[in-house]
Amino acid sequence: MTMDVYFDYACPYCVKGLAYLQELIKEHSKHINLNFIPVEAHPRPEVHGLHTDLCAQGYYAAMDQGMDPWDYHAAIFKAAVNDRVNIEDADALGTALRASAAAEKLDADAYADTLKKAVYANRVDENNRQAYDENGVWAVPTFIMEDGRRLDAREGIGVRFKELEALMKETRA
Repeated sequence: MTMDVYFDYACPYCVKGLAYLQELIKEHSKHINLNFIPVEAHPRPEVHGLHTDLCAQGYYAAMDQGMDPWDYHAAIFKAAVNDRVNIEDADALGTALRASAAAEKLDADAYADTLKKAVYANRVDENNRQAYDENGVWAVPTFIMEDGRRLDAREGIGVRFKELEALMKETRA
């Protein structure tokens, strides 16, 4: 069964929710396939802090280069949330990835060039449309199973470990 995971790279609740997911998937990886769908919690033209569209586009660029998704998430969450890197600057994101030990095989210059060319801009626009218009996501992270079961974040709370665990355990039954 596939689980769609909607999240934003500048969202502290997403940092926590994906950490829970990373812990839980070890036990559930045989029956749950993850489909990461990076979105913007506040898509353009909304004005609300730095936009994360380049981080989301970068996810696909890094996957094209064979980077582990968990390593990418960790590096970009660190850059966006902890280090407060200018995530609207492709070169700054490339530099942040270059500094990540997990990205040793990543060509940071090619990564930044892909972002400058907006190769995946339409993909991120489609992710936002899918999340907000088709699936009624109103807060991130949101986890949606292919059978329609879901766990939505609550503002100011996010998701709780036990809630995500219950969703994943129900999939085994």
